[in-house]
Amino acid sequence: MGTQQASASAAGRPRGGHQGLIDAEMRASRRAVLDTYRTRLVADATTLAAGDFLALADPRTVHEAILIAATTVADACTLQQYDPDIRMLRVVASRGVPDVLLRHLASADASTGAAALADDGPALPSMPASGFKAVNVHPLRGDDHELLGLLWLLSATATRRRDQERLARSAARAMAVMAARR
Repeated sequence: MGTQQASASAAGRPRGGHQGLIDAEMRASRRAVLDTYRTRLVADATTLAAGDFLALADPRTVHEAILIAATTVADACTLQQYDPDIRMLRVVASRGVPDVLLRHLASADASTGAAALADDGPALPSMPASGFKAVNVHPLRGDDHELLGLLWLLSATATRRRDQERLARSAARAMAVMAARR
């Protein structure tokens, strides 16, 4: 065993080959949690805030679960998470949103938790060309009203779908639990 490998082993750190195994195990664990809860997430968005789900989930699993639940109330969705250290929102998960729209969503104003929308034109100039007729933006806030992120829900129809607010409340709760674990 080489000197570097011996010192890494002695320090309790995984060697290069082991990290790949650890990463694969984490991905498998996320898939297992999502597979277990997928039916509940589709049937009831409040599953996002359920203690049994949150006890098993890590942040990436929560992000994916939010998208799974969002597909019941929107045709496409994007989740942004607020990073208080750099005071910016970043896209952490997205499903069905074309790149041209995703770039626009990424310009959301983190100081207010509102979308950066043009005053002199359509809210999202490329939205009609993408086949979407409505967008609903839900600021996700913690118990102290601090901004945790934004949930963008895009629809091919102009009518608002039921249960978007319940989804947003549950998503905010799940993200607050994840933030508290940091």
